[in-house]
Amino acid sequence: AADVLQGVQSLAREATARLLGGGGRAESAASGVTPVLYKLLIYAPGGKFQWHRDTEKLKHHFGSLVVQLPSEYTGGRLRARFREKEISYESGAGSDSSLTRTHYAAWWNDVEHAVDAVVTGHRTVLVFNLLWKGDSSVPRDLGLDVTAGPKNPS
Repeated sequence: AADVLQGVQSLAREATARLLGGGGRAESAASGVTPVLYKLLIYAPGGKFQWHRDTEKLKHHFGSLVVQLPSEYTGGRLRARFREKEISYESGAGSDSSLTRTHYAAWWNDVEHAVDAVVTGHRTVLVFNLLWKGDSSVPRDLGLDVTAGPKNPS
C-alpha cells in the first residue's frame, strides 16, 4: 500500500509540474502538492459524466488528478475545455494500452470536463483532489492546461 501511495504522490507532483509549464521552477513548486483521494468511479455501459467544473472541496484545492486503473472498455473519452479551446483524450480500447498501463489526467479547477458514455466494458478511475501546500498562493485561472498520458505500472 505504501508503494501505491508513493506512486500517486509522485504522479501528482509530475502532473502538477507539467500543468505549471515544466522545468526546474515548476518541479520545485509542485513538490508541495498533496493528492487527497476523493472518490472511486466505475463507469458501466452507458455511464458518463456531463460537462462540469470541479469545485473547491478543501482548503488550497486547485485541481484534480484522475488515475484510470487498467480497464477494458470502449467509449468513455475524456474531454476538457476552457474558453475557446477543447481537447479530448482516449484511453479505452482504442488506445491499445487500456489493460497494460495506468492512464492519468490532471487539470485546474476552472477547466470544464466531461466523460462520454462508455459503450462496452467498465472504466474504473480514482479521483484525487490536488492540494497546494506551498507558502505561495494557490494557482488560479491558468487556462486550459490538461496533462494526460499512460504510465507503466511499477
